[in-house]
Amino acid sequence: MRILAKIDVANVGGGLNTSTAVLQKSRSQLLRFLRGYMEAIQYLQNNKDESLKIFSKYVRNPDLGIMAYLYDEISSRVERGLRPQADAVRALLDLAALDFPQAKRLSEKDNWDLSLIDEISKSGFLDQPIES
Repeated sequence: MRILAKIDVANVGGGLNTSTAVLQKSRSQLLRFLRGYMEAIQYLQNNKDESLKIFSKYVRNPDLGIMAYLYDEISSRVERGLRPQADAVRALLDLAALDFPQAKRLSEKDNWDLSLIDEISKSGFLDQPIES
């Protein structure tokens, strides 16, 4: 990780995925989940000391130096709006193309449905501060 952080490789820092059927069936539930997830990201970025305690509890590591390193890595890379970066997705597709050449033909947006993120963004939710 230290090497990748030093060269600042575009990466998809995770991802939330579901099927089209679940999206259609549980749209309002998924919207609520995403809002909560986005609030958690903002809390993380605005409350370092509390976040370190939470990391320590769930990672089960009392070393706050290690937790601070983890915090710095995560908080600097996470995007509250959850919008995937096209260059990071392209890098993953190019990597996949080494084993599956058909991945080279895919666009960065071929498998994205960002309608939930778009709906949350248009609602102004991301502009509202959260309570600590």
